[in-house]
Amino acid sequence: QWVYFDYYQHEPASEEPLAIGGMSSTAHVYSYEPIAEKMNEDQAKLVLGTQGQLWTEYIPTYRHLQYMAFPRACALSEVAWLEKDKKNMASFLQRFNVHRKRLEVMGINAHPQPRG
Repeated sequence: QWVYFDYYQHEPASEEPLAIGGMSSTAHVYSYEPIAEKMNEDQAKLVLGTQGQLWTEYIPTYRHLQYMAFPRACALSEVAWLEKDKKNMASFLQRFNVHRKRLEVMGINAHPQPRG
């Protein structure tokens, strides 16, 4: 449920494009921790990365797919790159505001929220 990008990503869901259900905001994705606290060191070494799911049965167009993927894919990327104690949502949002301009130049239809 943390990284399902085919879930709604902003409230109220009734104002969002059709999705399979559930809620997974950018902040929710950013708070994801792929290495569970209950894992010991040997188990934690087996975690090689992260993955976001984006099933497309409710996503009829490429622009809709982009809308569902971004900015959550960016948040998940940072989850994968940073150590847990280095994550900072406020900092991510400030940097994402700059990155959002790059996405716009590339014609990527990113969700308008969140804004930092």
